[in-house]
Amino acid sequence: MFRDLVPVRRDLTWLAVGLTCVSALLPNYRIVAALPLAYVLIVTGGTAKSPIWRLPNDISYGLYIYAFPVQQVLAGMGAISLGIGWFALLSLIATVPLALASWLLVEKPSLRLKSVLGTAVVRASAASEPSA
Repeated sequence: MFRDLVPVRRDLTWLAVGLTCVSALLPNYRIVAALPLAYVLIVTGGTAKSPIWRLPNDISYGLYIYAFPVQQVLAGMGAISLGIGWFALLSLIATVPLALASWLLVEKPSLRLKSVLGTAVVRASAASEPSA
């Protein structure tokens, strides 16, 4: 959509990585790091063609669903006192197994079931509708 508006260049990407890293030393790093970090993530996500990035399990939805509750539990247990970096790492370590379990036990079987039942449900639905 914005391919011609966002230049994808290696030098700009490394500059953005550098700005993001240096901004971590600032007290209000979010103001400086927001745009360079967004650029790095968009460029990396849009240009990653390596098979190593094509994972067999899609745990993104599980991470989205479980991250907040896990962070709230960890904060309630006092883990926020470890500092933001360690807290984020601990949150990720605690959330990934839940997200993986969600993918393997709920999402993947549901998608398989959808592919099996999906066509049958559509055919049954079409057959039960009165013709005009």
